[in-house]
Amino acid sequence: GPFVGGDASVFATSVDLPSPPTLFVPEQSGSGLLLSWSLPTDTGAGANLDTPYPLSGYRIEWDTGAFAAEATDTNPCPYENSPLGGGCVVQDASIRRGFIDSVVGRTYYIRVYAISNVGSSSPSNMQVITVSQVGGSGAPLSLSCSDTVASVSWGVEAGVSQYELRYSTREDFPLSETSVLLVGGTTGSVALTLDSGSVWYFQVRGWNVANGAAGPPGPISSWA
Repeated sequence: GPFVGGDASVFATSVDLPSPPTLFVPEQSGSGLLLSWSLPTDTGAGANLDTPYPLSGYRIEWDTGAFAAEATDTNPCPYENSPLGGGCVVQDASIRRGFIDSVVGRTYYIRVYAISNVGSSSPSNMQVITVSQVGGSGAPLSLSCSDTVASVSWGVEAGVSQYELRYSTREDFPLSETSVLLVGGTTGSVALTLDSGSVWYFQVRGWNVANGAAGPPGPISSWA
């Protein structure tokens, strides 16, 4: 760099982009795929090569074939996306998970990028998953409640080795405000001690643990 008044002033001729995150194996969830990934090991160097640039989010890409080019979609995640391919942007760097719609029988190719205020990383490792259908479907719930205990039951289904019961005080089941209980496939009831001052929502779905497939979630039931 140039010397000014005897002092060396160093200017970066380029900036380091974030390193790519590691994309974990997707999980089937109802009509789509749940994605999660690691924090990048490097967020990139700042203009003085000492201060890291903060991450601003992540971009997810998916396709049903080999990627022809990097997707440029800027739609925020989640949104009404195409199960045939596309991309979306997670606009909060503290969130390292996403959801994409999928079609049973199709094979999906998925990757993710880290984004900072100077650009995006190279693509992560690619995950390839063929969507399969679990036997059975989401089972309707039966509720029996006392002052503080909710007894939740459902019909046991063939082909299901594990049930996932979700319960929350929010009907949209946000990840940060939802509890998840896993029970064996031969068990069709649980008792939960809950705050009786809130309205609670419940939903159950079946899993085939052997192939990682999930059936569609059952209808939502509530207890006040």
